[in-house]
Amino acid sequence: VNNMNIIETVSEDKNIAIFKDYNDKVTTLVKDGKTSDITNKCSKLFIRNNLAFCDNITNGYLINGLGESELDLSNKVIYNKQNYVENDNGNINFYEDNNKVATLSNYTLINTNKYMASKVALVRDANNIYTYYYINGKRIFDKTFKDAKQFNDYGLAIVKENSYYNLINLKGELLTNSYSSIEDHEDYYLGLNSNGSKDIINLKGEVVKTTTATVSTFFTRKDGRHFMVLEENNNQTILDFDKKTDVLTNIKGSIYLRNNTILVQIDKQVIFYAYNGKKAYEYTSMAK
Repeated sequence: VNNMNIIETVSEDKNIAIFKDYNDKVTTLVKDGKTSDITNKCSKLFIRNNLAFCDNITNGYLINGLGESELDLSNKVIYNKQNYVENDNGNINFYEDNNKVATLSNYTLINTNKYMASKVALVRDANNIYTYYYINGKRIFDKTFKDAKQFNDYGLAIVKENSYYNLINLKGELLTNSYSSIEDHEDYYLGLNSNGSKDIINLKGEVVKTTTATVSTFFTRKDGRHFMVLEENNNQTILDFDKKTDVLTNIKGSIYLRNNTILVQIDKQVIFYAYNGKKAYEYTSMAK
């Protein structure tokens, strides 16, 4: 693998690795001992249950070590190769251990995300009402919704109830305040409050920070720690997303988050900070 690439993620069985470049663009897949260039091939590439998902919204598939499709996911969502739910000519079929265990008629399977987190599928009826079903074909609770999204890996989902949006758990319990909207940014949620402020929410449903600033960067270090850059009125704040605390505030100039350091450049002045907010080093660039 090109040494200018860095590891993005590795499967639990160590059989799959995804690499990205320093511009945060996924470039390379290593799977089954084979290496393939996947630059611009997948709008989203991720690993779940030791499977590599190439998700392009309408034509997602499982990808093999050659960078080719090994299982078309355009009409299904899967937990793994043996447990999945699929659209089938107006019906929805539920499979456990490759055995069909249930069928729903006159419903549409929502498969924006091809991976079925928590073994729960989202379906929509002819009246655009949304319902959640377990992989065995049974409803997980009696509630239905005017709008809904698929569950995440922590068992949370965005739903619309009584004209407001909330996050719910697998019991159907509301976990957050009511918002005029909730944006799903994959690594976090943004809940829009009626006063114009936003709640930054982690994937477990916890409010990390309430702010009127704009999120410009979400960065994950090699050690799994997460940090954000927030911007408002030409001032920037670096947020420790996991600890829910500000690391640096009122920053001008350009910010570059690296695994071991924070680099801030203001004209020719370059300042290095540790992730505890302490200044480590600074110098003035002689570059023209």
